[in-house]
Amino acid sequence: MQLTKISRSKSFEMVNGFGLKSWEKFAIEGELADKEDPLNAYVELGKVIDEAFKEAHPKAIEQPKEIQVKKETNPTNNMITAITTCTEVATLKTFEKLAKNNQKFQEAYNATMALLTNKED
Repeated sequence: MQLTKISRSKSFEMVNGFGLKSWEKFAIEGELADKEDPLNAYVELGKVIDEAFKEAHPKAIEQPKEIQVKKETNPTNNMITAITTCTEVATLKTFEKLAKNNQKFQEAYNATMALLTNKED
């Protein structure tokens, strides 16, 4: 078999300002030169389509800016948060032994216990 023509198409998903999606199709066709590798020609046609899409829709290729949130992971603060967010005395009592071994935990435990026992009165 002798290949003389080659074609390639790509479809791109587009989203308009209202969030509605549609597809736009780009297609291109070319003739192979003597002894030209069809696979290389196919790849080149894909590059031409990509460039045409970029030129037609320059904003569509912008990558969204990644928002980085620095989240501190401090085990001590996490434990104090766990203690102070207890809403029941029974739950808080599960931290009793732990609180006895750490002054900060004990302070958080005592303050939360006082709040919870005052609520019950």
